[in-house]
Amino acid sequence: MAEEKIGLIEYRLFELCKNVLDGYQKKLEGYEREVDNLNVPVSWENYQIDRDCLHHSIMSLQLLLGFHCLPQMYSAPRTLEAALRDLGVNEGEIDFDIKSCESYLQRAA
Repeated sequence: MAEEKIGLIEYRLFELCKNVLDGYQKKLEGYEREVDNLNVPVSWENYQIDRDCLHHSIMSLQLLLGFHCLPQMYSAPRTLEAALRDLGVNEGEIDFDIKSCESYLQRAA
């Protein structure tokens, strides 16, 4: 039961990162439309919050993929692959989720 709960934490973190990145992409598209339609630059409200959220999402996706991006004093959490494997998810679905995670990281960077 504890392993299942921990596995769900990694998967929910992945879902959260996807939602943050999708929302960030929609905001950027909205800003682009405003610039295109009015032909004036748009001031970004909450720009620093957006940057921080994007940065945290990138770090989280890197950790889920097994990148070593934390200072050495911190232990790295389990990867998404390990969490899903421990939950008994089939290999095809694990591969799909890992590729999706890599795709979101590439979009964010």
